[in-house]
Amino acid sequence: SKLPIRLLELRFPSAEVGLPEGCENADALPAPELGKNFFTATSMLQQQFEQSLGEMEPIPCCIISDFCLPWTAETARKFDIPRIIFHGMGSFSLLCSLNILRYKVHDSVASGSESYKVQDSVVSGSESDSEPVIVPGLPDEYQKAKQNKAWCIGPVSLFNKETLDIFERGNKASVAENECVKWLDARQPSSVIYVCLGSLCRLVPAQIKEIGLGLEG
Repeated sequence: SKLPIRLLELRFPSAEVGLPEGCENADALPAPELGKNFFTATSMLQQQFEQSLGEMEPIPCCIISDFCLPWTAETARKFDIPRIIFHGMGSFSLLCSLNILRYKVHDSVASGSESYKVQDSVVSGSESDSEPVIVPGLPDEYQKAKQNKAWCIGPVSLFNKETLDIFERGNKASVAENECVKWLDARQPSSVIYVCLGSLCRLVPAQIKEIGLGLEG
């Protein structure tokens, strides 16, 4: 497109919040309890960003910021620039989070281990008859619930048809793929439970052991 693109580098204040020098993303945190320090560091970027913004000519006409950087709302008001929030998550999870807060579902639960009813019927399906589900109306439902504009991208999962590229994302596993397949092949059908704790979740061995004991029980 030959548009003039300028890249602006901000110094990430790792040392100021007790993080190792060069630790500039959540995946590089040496311990999960340092997550608070990391987000404190991201909030400290505001002063650098505003200083650079004030020196730009012409001044940018829009700010697109990650939802983990809420301070950009204050910056946008200060410079009278429109701001758009970028969410990397899908509309389904965003709609769920919005409705949980709006209808205060969590207020009816006394503890995190308490069981409670979420629907009148149960959706069930076996491995053989279950298919991926895409609900086209979810972005519209999210926009109506949010009561403001939302520009949705995707579903990006349908963009790349190359299976190898889809699976080769993120950090490499510490266990070889063929060893995992060999272990799975040795198990009985429908006897393995796959547990995903998220891309930023790091557990100490004691926590992993407790999860295993809970699944066995």
